Amino acid sequence: GFKGSGSFIANYSNYDLKTEISSNKKKNQILTFDKNANNKENRFWENERPIPLTEDELKDYIKKDSIETKRSSKVYLDSVDLKNNKFKLVDLVLGYQFNNSYEKKYIGITGPLMGLSFNTVQGYNISVRSNYTKLYNEYKNFISFNGLVNYSVESDRIRGKLFGKYKFNAINNAEFRFDIGSKTEQFNSENPITKLQNSISSLFFEKNYMKIYDKSYIDIGYSRELFNGLFFKSNLIYEDRKALFNNTDFVILPRESINYTSNNPLNPNATNTAPFINHDIMKFNIGIGISLGEKFMSYPDFKVNIENSKYPKLFLEYTKGFNSSISNYNFDHLNIRINQDLNLKSIGVLNYNYIVGTFFKNKTVSFVDYKHFNGNQTNINSRGNYISSFKNLEYYDYSTSNDYFEYHLEQNFKGYILGKIPFVNKFNFNLVLGAHGISIGKNKHYFEFNSGISNIGWGKYRFLRIDYVRSYSDGKNESRFMFGINL
Repeated sequence: GFKGSGSFIANYSNYDLKTEISSNKKKNQILTFDKNANNKENRFWENERPIPLTEDELKDYIKKDSIETKRSSKVYLDSVDLKNNKFKLVDLVLGYQFNNSYEKKYIGITGPLMGLSFNTVQGYNISVRSNYTKLYNEYKNFISFNGLVNYSVESDRIRGKLFGKYKFNAINNAEFRFDIGSKTEQFNSENPITKLQNSISSLFFEKNYMKIYDKSYIDIGYSRELFNGLFFKSNLIYEDRKALFNNTDFVILPRESINYTSNNPLNPNATNTAPFINHDIMKFNIGIGISLGEKFMSYPDFKVNIENSKYPKLFLEYTKGFNSSISNYNFDHLNIRINQDLNLKSIGVLNYNYIVGTFFKNKTVSFVDYKHFNGNQTNINSRGNYISSFKNLEYYDYSTSNDYFEYHLEQNFKGYILGKIPFVNKFNFNLVLGAHGISIGKNKHYFEFNSGISNIGWGKYRFLRIDYVRSYSDGKNESRFMFGINL
């Protein structure tokens, strides 16, 4: 370890004892700086500083200014880039990054082996990603582009997409985005199973959990903070959707018979059946996020939001599907979400996430637009999304276009319980208890309970977690152990 000590002298003057704090902005603003605070001349500081700099302080400022000037010079930055930009054989596997630090331009491409995956529709397929970023004011104002090319060996088809984003500033975080291309996508766009998990479960255990369809699309979006505590986002999307079917039954460790299910989540035991009719559709999405009691700090060119754990956060999202080539697939979907990380001090942290939603005007929508829940049929959680996913739910068993209620509740006791047990307290483990469920209409329900141990690891690297899960649905109950990370 290390030790340190220091001191400071503060001088306050020009008090305004009669200031009236009336606006909501002033009430929630806890710190602010003048826009030209870092650009004052020496004469200003000589007049304002009641105590002059000591000789050591003056030397230290001159030294640091000189170092900063040196490290931000073109000669220095070019020399660093010249070393870091050298191509190495390992870059063929991990990918290559080219930096122009002086002009703040960064270009990268991933290695093809890192993008290798397998599914029963595309067979073995390879994805190569590339990116370009130009910073105008460090991370506060920038433009970036991300590209992807995917080649499917089994279907001999190339797909690709291009995503671009421009961030206007770091005060209201205004962003413009566009996304265009053709790709395969899981019916649940939140990708409940990763490509790596699906590749392993398919090739070694004949469990092809990933179900995908083909989508050609254009997506244009804009988002920003309207004012402190209120966030806005919107998207206008065109999608051309086509059903896909299994093209391979290859496995590395085959059993007596191939047990792959079809690519139709609605009828996994029927081959060559589609979960929807091919169609195109327009979608408009608008969302509002409300962070109650949020404080903030204002700097000259960026703003720092400070969440208030005493109050929950509220999200409202409305999606309208219209102008579909199949009129029955037009829809209106509204959902409201409320969540909070409630600090209970010595007892730990209580996390909850409640979502209620409905489809109205039309409930005979395409299966793509159903409400899908983040299930898990493996024993691994690689995302750490414990408060927004289920641990023992089949991926599409409860997908719905009806009214629904989803809830997640977890209590992390930190050291409140295990920290009081002799010998066990030496491991610094945390006890976690949780309850998660779904209610669809009045008659269809799912519930699961989990008991886990988090903060597992070595030294300061404690990101592992183990859970025992018990689930109840339709008169059945199942249990399993889950291993994962805890972010």
